[in-house]
Amino acid sequence: MSKVEAEYILKPKFHYIFWIVFFLYQFISNAVQDPRYVFSFVSVLTYVSFFFTVLVFNFYATVLFFEILKYKKLSRIVNILIFIVLILTSSALALLNRGVIQPIFLNNYNPINYTKYLSFWLFQFIYYFTMGAGYFFVKEFVKEKITSTKLANEKTVIESNLLRSQINPHFLFNTLNVLYAKSMVYSEELADKIQKLSEIMRYAYLPKWLKDGSHAPVTEEIKHIGNIIEIHEFRLSNNQIFQFDTQGTFTDIYLPPLILVTLVENILKHGHLTAEYPAFVALKHENDQFSFFSKNKIKTAKNHEEHSGVGIENIRLRLNRSFPDQFSFSSVEADGFYYNQLTINLQRTK
Repeated sequence: MSKVEAEYILKPKFHYIFWIVFFLYQFISNAVQDPRYVFSFVSVLTYVSFFFTVLVFNFYATVLFFEILKYKKLSRIVNILIFIVLILTSSALALLNRGVIQPIFLNNYNPINYTKYLSFWLFQFIYYFTMGAGYFFVKEFVKEKITSTKLANEKTVIESNLLRSQINPHFLFNTLNVLYAKSMVYSEELADKIQKLSEIMRYAYLPKWLKDGSHAPVTEEIKHIGNIIEIHEFRLSNNQIFQFDTQGTFTDIYLPPLILVTLVENILKHGHLTAEYPAFVALKHENDQFSFFSKNKIKTAKNHEEHSGVGIENIRLRLNRSFPDQFSFSSVEADGFYYNQLTINLQRTK
């Protein structure tokens, strides 16, 4: 089954088509045994009322019951009570249909034989309960297949983006070492910035997390964010274009490497940073919640540099792999400014 075929099973359109076809099949099967179903309009209405108030209800109630069972925090007694409510509701609908709805449409209505009718209902309940259970497990299998396919594709994209961004690190570090040694003769400040650049590049290319996929300490991210800002301000001869604020302690907090660094680099690359409109970045750790917030002026059309958005999308993919359903991340343009907001619930990672 392809991914497209699997996804179709989960769409409402599939359900509409299935129930229409199934209803026609059931009705025609009954018509073979009783021709009145073909020629009597009231018979059609009667069967429609029974089909949707009893049979279809049993099907989706069963699916809902198994969805509830997925919540492992519920006790076994609660699950049993829910199942009993399902049975009672289904039987009540069946009796309502037979005792109230059918007499409205049928002139030749016969009094209810409760024993016979409840036996018939029990067979129908088991039949549609089995159908609902089967659909639930097929749906779960399909969702798992789609998720695994999506994760595999995301991994490929991440690895591809990482490979495209890499150059030969040994050549780079050897060159930086030479530049550092040469610059010491002319400017200690310039040599210091070259050394910081070398530290940034070593952090980006050499640590073990690039190989084994482990997380990097946030303290390292903060250190190199400071290095990046310092180099950028040195390049522009302006130390008033960036405000960096941290609140709380960040030891023992780990994130996918270069997440925060990439966000800051995007600000420096695509933002319009001046003393009047400095960029602002704030990191906060409080009550088992880590947050990153940034705000920067957007470059004007004249000096705006288009970017592909690959970096932001890469961040989303990596966060989703590391913290599924535990984070929120938004990037918004408003009133000439660009905002990033990342929040991670660290308590659920413990």
